Amino acid sequence: MAWLSWTAGLGLKSRPDSDLQVRLRAAPRAWLPALASAFWAALVPVLAAQDAPARLAEQCRADYEIHARLEDEQGRLTGRERVRWTNRSSDAVGDLALHLYLNAFANTASTHLSETNGSLRGTRIADGWGWTRLTHASIAGASSSAAARSTAGAGASHDLLPTLAFDTSDEGSADDRTVARLKLPEPVAPGATLELDLEWEAQLPRVRRRTGIKGDFMLVAQWFPKLGVYESGRGWNCKPFFSNTEFFSDYGTYRVTLDLPAAYEGRVGGGGVQVQSLRQSGERLSVAFESPSPADRQTPDSTGRERLVHDFTWTADRDTVVVRETFRWHDWAEAYPTEVQRVRDALGAEPTGRDVDVTLLIQPEHADQAERHFRAASAALFFYGLWWGEYPYEHITVVDPAWGAGAAGGMEYPGLFTCGTSMFTRADSGSPESVTIHECGHQFWYGLVGSDEVSSSWLDEGFNSFGDSEVQQLVYGANRASTRYAALPMLGASFAGEPGGGALADALALERASLPLLGAHPLLRPGGFVDWWRDQPWLTSTPQISRPRMEDRIGYLRSPSSDAIDTPGWRYVDRESYRNNSYPRTAVALRTLEGLVGDAAFLRGMRHYARTWRYGHPRPDEFFAAFQQGDGLDADLTWYFEQVFRGTDGADWSVAVENRRVEPPFGMFPRDDGTYELRERQRTGILDRIGQEPGAAASAARPVWVADVVVRRLAPIALPLTVRVTFANGKVHEEVWSREEQLERAWKRLEFSARGRVVRAELDPEQRYQLDRDLSDNEWHESAAEWAPTRYGERALGHWAQRLHWYLGLGG
Repeated sequence: MAWLSWTAGLGLKSRPDSDLQVRLRAAPRAWLPALASAFWAALVPVLAAQDAPARLAEQCRADYEIHARLEDEQGRLTGRERVRWTNRSSDAVGDLALHLYLNAFANTASTHLSETNGSLRGTRIADGWGWTRLTHASIAGASSSAAARSTAGAGASHDLLPTLAFDTSDEGSADDRTVARLKLPEPVAPGATLELDLEWEAQLPRVRRRTGIKGDFMLVAQWFPKLGVYESGRGWNCKPFFSNTEFFSDYGTYRVTLDLPAAYEGRVGGGGVQVQSLRQSGERLSVAFESPSPADRQTPDSTGRERLVHDFTWTADRDTVVVRETFRWHDWAEAYPTEVQRVRDALGAEPTGRDVDVTLLIQPEHADQAERHFRAASAALFFYGLWWGEYPYEHITVVDPAWGAGAAGGMEYPGLFTCGTSMFTRADSGSPESVTIHECGHQFWYGLVGSDEVSSSWLDEGFNSFGDSEVQQLVYGANRASTRYAALPMLGASFAGEPGGGALADALALERASLPLLGAHPLLRPGGFVDWWRDQPWLTSTPQISRPRMEDRIGYLRSPSSDAIDTPGWRYVDRESYRNNSYPRTAVALRTLEGLVGDAAFLRGMRHYARTWRYGHPRPDEFFAAFQQGDGLDADLTWYFEQVFRGTDGADWSVAVENRRVEPPFGMFPRDDGTYELRERQRTGILDRIGQEPGAAASAARPVWVADVVVRRLAPIALPLTVRVTFANGKVHEEVWSREEQLERAWKRLEFSARGRVVRAELDPEQRYQLDRDLSDNEWHESAAEWAPTRYGERALGHWAQRLHWYLGLGG
């Protein structure tokens, strides 16, 4: 499969599983990869010179200038903003659509809370509500549109607030108030720019999902009235805030000025760069941010485009520890020369990147993990930039939420992301590294390639899940599991599941016990000391490792066919299906695509897509098209995208082997004269060979073997499949079962005679197809390791017996 890239270098028109490619794979030539790279190097400038997709030119632009004041410690905000909106669509636009995301937390009748039965992360919402209220809306300022100028008059403004209406037409609750419409007195013509003045009041909710306040900590996200995305011929894309979905908005620039209590001085972070911090009278602080930074706005990025962002989020915490570091591209390039060379060979060009200033806002109890956070963020900035194009901004902010504000963790915003960790975490546990890499990776998939997170969540979450697993595997390798007892990790995991559970079991195990000591309460959850005494983990735990790529596959198998991957986020059958399809299943589909087309072609296709749609809003079909335009192959992959991303079909193959010893024929055989001759069966057992001549015995002991290897396709998806057969003499036979053959017949028989016994047969031996739902039947071995399941069963029974004795003895 990796040799598919050769056809691009040769300019051959062949399908991914053609006989020609099978022959190329069987008989490689050293000069072909070099020719492919040279061909691609010549092609890159041609692709770069091509015009961007027509729809990209029709994307509207929204620039924001926001002034906001934190009125009290309970999270009350007042604000005003000017939005400069440029209509680049081909339509005259007669109204405006606004997101008022905080209204999702106003009451249990909102779409967001009604879909979760009034609960967030297992907590029934009874207080800590959040909301937004528009107090003023008007058109003001000059415009490039004559129609808009005549509408606005000479410096006049037009009050739009009387036209305010809430839009509940998009499958949400009838009582939802997260989308508002403002009717314009005259349409905004194509190419015209409208300036919109808004004033508003807001209450930040208690942190329970993505935004809010907890004590002195606040993450202020999706906090201001924000325009939706206007799409030519389709109108406003401005969906309600569903419980599963995230966000979607147009690119532009932001200048945000915050009026805060002076106690937050030096402990405020935001997207972009802080350009002002002034003490005001009355113990107030004025902090201003610009995103992108003034310096970034002066020059184009590495693709020659203006640097833009599509949102702004800020955070403040009186207790946070501020750590500043600099990610240095060349230090990482020198540390990973093999990966740099792989990218250089695939792209036919020298990879480049920039240094990035990193500000880490970390909790005091986690300060000893600052270097781990920085290294993980640097790993994402380096590898994502190496593979998919450099991070274009000079600064990024990394936030560690306060204890009790964990629901603000694991979120991404342009130029700022939040992580999540705990005390005493082990260096080989994957925490906080995995979440830090994932959320930093969203700066690329969502930040730079701004796909619709609401309608196509997999285009950012799944791509990012693929990327973060690759980075973790390269930088950290496998993770080792640990079990926490009273917040202290013990290496290893329980060998089997636990009996029962629920409130009674928690009470008996003192799961919710707390000591009458300041700050001790959070240390005693989720595992209690009784669990530690019951488990005696130093005696009973077993080592357990997890590999990031395989974790994606495990997640995919939890719900492999509930919905198609390409399903709007609010239409999946349940949250499990949303998570599986948006995250691991998409990662597995991409990894299988990489196995199908080869590493170099995959990298080229993804890189071309990322470059083409930087600062754009691609849809699924545009990803499919851009990938095939850039992969360097003359191969139609439409069947793969349609079947894998828009269907629920699976992939599965199996192999079976039968070894037969061929004896000389015996029985009655006709002679030429018409009579019959009796031929006795030849016996080659040890008793039969006693007394024979040594040479004859050796000859008789050498039977002739015939082997039948039967390969079956057990699921609808057909991919060119490598079949590897190993014989007792060490020789190996390998061939590819083509996609055409599989579609014609769902099985194939390989017959081998006079080559000895088959001792092993393998399908997809390099495991490039993670979509395969059952890998256990991809191998056949002459000698099975029967002790493994026996040993596993014995240990599982021992675990349960120990539990039974413990409970019967009330803890011993």
